[in-house]
Amino acid sequence: MIFDGTLIDSVPDLADATNAMLTTLGKDTYPIETIRNWIGNGSRMLVERALVGDITVPEGALTKAEADHAEQIFLRHILRLVVAKPLLIPMSIVALNNFTRLATRSL
Repeated sequence: MIFDGTLIDSVPDLADATNAMLTTLGKDTYPIETIRNWIGNGSRMLVERALVGDITVPEGALTKAEADHAEQIFLRHILRLVVAKPLLIPMSIVALNNFTRLATRSL
C-alpha cells in the first residue's frame, strides 16, 4: 500500500451521491469503478463528467444552469452520506499510530 495522506475512503460515498444525483435527474447511473476514474479536480468536475458519462467534458456539452442544478443535488446527497458514514482506510489507523510513535520519540 502506498500511503498518500488520504485517511478517508470517500469513493463509495462519492459514487453513491453521484448515482443519487443522476437518478434524481432521470439519468442512467454508473458502476463505482467508472465513477472512481472521474474523481479528481473537485465536485463540479465529477458532476459534469457524470452528466456527460465520460472523463472528458466537451466544451458546450452542458449549460451552466444544468451543471449548477446537478451540483446542488449532488452536494445535498454527499452531505447526507458523508455525515452518516465516513470510512477510514484500513491501514490509516496503523499509519497514524506509527506517526504518533515517531513524533513522540523525537520530543
